[in-house]
Amino acid sequence: MLTEIWFKTKDKAIRLPVIPAEFERVIGADYETNNIIGLGDVATFNSNGLAQLSLSSFFPNKEYSFNEYSNVPKPYDLVSHFKDWKNKGTVVRVILTGTDINQEMYVTNFVYGEKDGTGDVYYSMDLLECRPITIPVINEASTNTQN
Repeated sequence: MLTEIWFKTKDKAIRLPVIPAEFERVIGADYETNNIIGLGDVATFNSNGLAQLSLSSFFPNKEYSFNEYSNVPKPYDLVSHFKDWKNKGTVVRVILTGTDINQEMYVTNFVYGEKDGTGDVYYSMDLLECRPITIPVINEASTNTQN
């Protein structure tokens, strides 16, 4: 059961003050389709796709009884962090406690606005898995063995 949602960078940790009613995670895979004579189309697995996560809720402008914690930051302060992470391509660790989601992601889309005059800021965001690229370091001395 989902109990908390955290976004963490090396400099900042944000816990969502209102748990979204739902979230959606998509985990795809890359397949190539080839036609084999006498057999027809076959699918060949190439690799796993990047995980995607979508969620929406609101940042409350006042203390509600359903807030996950008290002394919630101001809505536009939270908006500022998410916009900054999106605009800078910051890697953010996303943790949904009570689920299997705990991974580094990018904020790829962040939409926000006010709806009802309360000052609450409604938002939706899309996140994309960050898969680090590891480039091996080649030691020049070990590649120069033939003199």
